[in-house]
Amino acid sequence: TESRLEKQFERTLAMLLGFQSVRLAMMIDEAKAVDRSRATLALPPAMSLRSQLIPDQSALADLVMEPISHRVPEDCYYVRCGSAENYLWLRQFLTGWGGSLDNVVATPVLDVDLRTRLESQLGIVATELADGGIDDYLSDLAVIGTDVFFAEGAGIGVLFEAKPGRQRELVELVDQHRESQRKNVNAKKWNQTVLTHSVSMMRTPGNRMRSFRVQLGRYCLVTNSLSLVTQVIKTQRPNQSLASLAEFRYARAKHPPSKSAGITFYLSDPFFRRLISPAYRVELGRRRAAIQACRRLEFAAQVARAFGERADSTSSLVSQSYLPKGFGIQADGSAVDLHNGKAVDSIRGHAGYFAPTSDIKTSSINAAEQEALWQFRRRYRQEWPVVDPVHISVSASTKETGLQRVGVNVHITPYARSEYGFLSQYLAAARHLHAHVEQNELMGFSTALRRGSQSFQAHFGLIDAEVPFRIDQGMLVREGAFQHQDF
Repeated sequence: TESRLEKQFERTLAMLLGFQSVRLAMMIDEAKAVDRSRATLALPPAMSLRSQLIPDQSALADLVMEPISHRVPEDCYYVRCGSAENYLWLRQFLTGWGGSLDNVVATPVLDVDLRTRLESQLGIVATELADGGIDDYLSDLAVIGTDVFFAEGAGIGVLFEAKPGRQRELVELVDQHRESQRKNVNAKKWNQTVLTHSVSMMRTPGNRMRSFRVQLGRYCLVTNSLSLVTQVIKTQRPNQSLASLAEFRYARAKHPPSKSAGITFYLSDPFFRRLISPAYRVELGRRRAAIQACRRLEFAAQVARAFGERADSTSSLVSQSYLPKGFGIQADGSAVDLHNGKAVDSIRGHAGYFAPTSDIKTSSINAAEQEALWQFRRRYRQEWPVVDPVHISVSASTKETGLQRVGVNVHITPYARSEYGFLSQYLAAARHLHAHVEQNELMGFSTALRRGSQSFQAHFGLIDAEVPFRIDQGMLVREGAFQHQDF
């Protein structure tokens, strides 16, 4: 069993990476039965939470920010990659370790199938864009998004910054790839005006392709979220972008971006507030209920077909008693039905390709959803009363041995001192010296610890070691220096 110290350490590590707050924001009681009664109650106002005070804003007004951050909405997560090559490296790194942002903060893993679904939905495949030489036209690149509910269908966008004078070539290259993907799935194509800007739209029924592209000067956004298109366009107005957010400017002043930083992540106060807003909480419950209904519908159809009976719609399956009366109808009036043998939610689309939560309008709730909101708020306030913005930078260097060393720097800027009491009890003052392992280390981190008036260096890590062993009567027995060690 884990000790109290181990549990506190794991919780603190999750807080440092910003994942503790996201986990809490995404928690939902899966065991409760879904109440499908009609939503007639007004959506309550957003939960009141304290934000961290910015210690000193005097030097922030004249701070020069990276230009691409001026086109990022303040309530989106921000992953600045700089180039398609860096993005592919990050994707390979996460896949190689068997995880992802979604794997850390939620249950599903951002596996190859899920990544393929997201790319096919956007109509741009990263490897193909990189092979097509897109970095020749880019001066910066960022992945932005409105939520991290990847398994159901997340709101995500790729923001390209073109080199001066190369924006037309960049947009043409992006549209060539989108058009190729559109033809493969026979998606509908049209242009639509959003806030005086022409938006290229490509979409299939059920959202297997849901790709919107807008150009703003040197910037080109490709996203599956129409609301994100609107938000990015609005960043041209004063005080609408991440770059204008005081907490982000403070973080940049304390930790300026450098060429060696490689890839940077930023999770803002408004992003966390978006995740815990009433509309998002209610929609999260409804879309998970919709996924369950889609799976049950497809299973019922398979059973009906096995018995040689009609299985082309929800109504036919209900009439034959394979499903109960009123099946699949939710509080917002949406329903699930079959389209070419696949279950589709009338508002959200195909399971796994759901329209982003930010594109679903939620204005009313039922009594059960209202009670779930109050319960969530009480628990969230108890465990996380203050929002902490998080800044993470990832860099990599190749050693003479050919191995790659990856560095991760995490900054809570500003941070809630009350939430990090565990760290203050054990951490010593920061030093330039640190302990490390030179050979065969797979992953590790160093810190300065204290006990009373004494301080010492500590290093935690995983080392690749060859362990001699033999098989004795079907049992693996370690030998040599590892003979009496436990693993």
